[in-house]
Amino acid sequence: MTAEPIDHRQHDDRSLKTYHETKHIRMNNIIEIGRRTRFKRSSILGRRVFLSTCLASMIGPIRSSAFADEAKRTPKETAAELLKRFDKDWTSLPDRLHMRAVDDGGWKTRMIVLCGLARLGPEAETELIEALDSDRAERRVLAAQGLGFLGGVRSKARLERTLAEEKVAAARLYAADSLGMIGGLETNPLFERIAAGDPNKDVRSHLKFALERKGEAIPERVRADLREYDLTRLETAKVGVPAPDFTLTDVFGQSYRLTDFRGRKGVVLLFIYGDT
Repeated sequence: MTAEPIDHRQHDDRSLKTYHETKHIRMNNIIEIGRRTRFKRSSILGRRVFLSTCLASMIGPIRSSAFADEAKRTPKETAAELLKRFDKDWTSLPDRLHMRAVDDGGWKTRMIVLCGLARLGPEAETELIEALDSDRAERRVLAAQGLGFLGGVRSKARLERTLAEEKVAAARLYAADSLGMIGGLETNPLFERIAAGDPNKDVRSHLKFALERKGEAIPERVRADLREYDLTRLETAKVGVPAPDFTLTDVFGQSYRLTDFRGRKGVVLLFIYGDT
């Protein structure tokens, strides 16, 4: 079973559909894998959902206890150091370009940084809240995304301001995602106005999805999956070579193993974004 690249449309912002563990997701078969598994979306925004983050946030990645033990012994990068790493390795795409080249390594840095922030937990919250005021748009987008994985209620007011005032639609979208992930979200006049009138339809859709959670935060296991993600497996799928074996569980509790399909049928790994 050979890995083939799939179109991966990027968020002019990535989010992720991180928390849509609900009726919006249907996994039909699993899995056509590429060096960076990608999926198509019909809309312009909402393109930066990386396979690695999807695994961590939607259905849980393969864990490695050995890696988790090693991570405990390895000095952690601070939140400031992680953000500097992101600034160095992540480059903005030209306007209206929504796919990255196969050899673009920025997606790996983004995943490494998100994992690092998740491992820091609450101690990264202040740095990410401050990053929402950065003059660098991509840092603001990352901060809006990362705060949802930290789960700290202290960031909610600042995320609401990002949702209401941020010029970059991707950051507004991630702010909506993170508010839903943190939990306790309730309809109010501000959210009603944004859900009905934000100029970007993806932002409107994501806020509606967040409100559909009815205040329920993402399960702690989702954050644990990201904290314990084995980064040594980050690039084990490569174009042109047999895909590595793995097992994934969909949102309905059904598990699938890649080798179960070997020689029987083609397999496509498909993460359906909630507003597709």
